Amino acid sequence: MDELNEPFIVPHDERIAELNALLFLRNENIRLKEHIGTLEEENKYLKYKVKRGGFYGILN
Repeated sequence: MDELNEPFIVPHDERIAELNALLFLRNENIRLKEHIGTLEEENKYLKYKVKRGGFYGILN
């Protein structure tokens, strides 16, 4: 039962791997947010073009 009372210590290599994975996910999240921003801007532009009739020939 003493094993249950001992703190769980993560080996150094596993902790480094976990931190690297978290850093990768953070960077990927930032990249995706930037991409979403780009897509939102493109979407605004396309909506503007459609409102002005710029894509009339393409859509019909």
